[in-house]
Amino acid sequence: MRFAPGRRSRFRDDRAGLTTVLFGILLPIIMVGIGGSIEIARAVEYKQRLISAADLSCRQAKVYVDSLSGLSMPNGYVATVQSYADKNRSERALAATAQVTATPTVSATVLTVPPLTVRPGNIHVVANGAVALFFERFLNKGSVDFAVVRDCTVEAASSSGPPTTLMSESFEGYASQLVGGWAVFGTMSQANCPSALCQGKSWGTTNAGVEVDQLSAIATGDGVQYGQSFAELDSDCANQVGTRTQAQTAACPRNANRNTDTTNSSINMIFNLPVGAYEIRYVYTARKNVGAYQYPNDTVICSNPNDTDGLTRDGDVARNGANMSTVSLDGQTRRIELWVEPKTSGYKSDSQSLTATTDPQYMKQYMADVCVWSKTWIERSYKFKVTKQQEYRISWRAAGLDDSFGGLIDYLRFCQNSCP
Repeated sequence: MRFAPGRRSRFRDDRAGLTTVLFGILLPIIMVGIGGSIEIARAVEYKQRLISAADLSCRQAKVYVDSLSGLSMPNGYVATVQSYADKNRSERALAATAQVTATPTVSATVLTVPPLTVRPGNIHVVANGAVALFFERFLNKGSVDFAVVRDCTVEAASSSGPPTTLMSESFEGYASQLVGGWAVFGTMSQANCPSALCQGKSWGTTNAGVEVDQLSAIATGDGVQYGQSFAELDSDCANQVGTRTQAQTAACPRNANRNTDTTNSSINMIFNLPVGAYEIRYVYTARKNVGAYQYPNDTVICSNPNDTDGLTRDGDVARNGANMSTVSLDGQTRRIELWVEPKTSGYKSDSQSLTATTDPQYMKQYMADVCVWSKTWIERSYKFKVTKQQEYRISWRAAGLDDSFGGLIDYLRFCQNSCP
């Protein structure tokens, strides 16, 4: 198309004017899109803090009530239960925007506080919060409201003593060393050890080492429950940082054939345990969006907490809800095992060849827990008693398909009597 000189100038003016009009029309849409993305990220992060506060308040208050002896409760115990909610609300920077209440109740369905002469059967936690929106004008909404409810069953009889944390680990101390949101460590830092049983000790690792991740690198079903980091034990050899161990050198030869890498690894610590009662707690979830199968109709595939031997636990995860073999579906690639082994056992769980087939008796005695799938983070617990003082090694081990896509763990705790 050709224009006369005067008309060409008017066309340019018209076009500039049209661009301005279109920009004015599209700006609110653009702002809504950008603002919406930012607000969704902020809302997800806020909800994770609210969930964490509710979960911890419920569990900690339950452990406190479990530790109280007898059927009659002391004066002021209701206020102590609430103090756990106040503490967790404050620690997660929710004091100005949320209310968290923790109440001892008759049961999860009868939400009344029993008299002091009656032991409660439940801790009921309600967390309500709202996150203010920065883009209120464009989104036509001032805030997003959230509500979280948790119930924790109280033991009918008191525990063997006060809950005492001996060791805890949530992998937050590695953030500055991560590359692109993740890294693999053969040499680990010292765990958080308030007890003399492990003060000054560092984690042991096997094979490729321990992969520490954040959400920017790996997707989970419901974010992160504790802090920003978590661990994967089916560790990718490609991003190792820090001092490279002999085990890493052997497991990850750094040749062109990555199929020779031994990525299934473990994290462990040795304790010299006196006679007493102990509990191990941790949270597990399956890594999302990887592997040949995603278990779309299964929520959790883990061993039954009431099982008394490792072989039965292994059988619990052999099939999914549709009665299909989990090994045939995905090789149990997200399998995580918990092992509690006395020194006299020889610590055989270091060997990836150890299975229910190769050494059923050893697995029966010392494998304490196993999970192969969970859509969201699920807390696991294992309790045991020591009748003779000796060394024990506690290990979390990746098993199943050795392919660098595994289960995820976080908030590892080892406690005397029970975990607060």
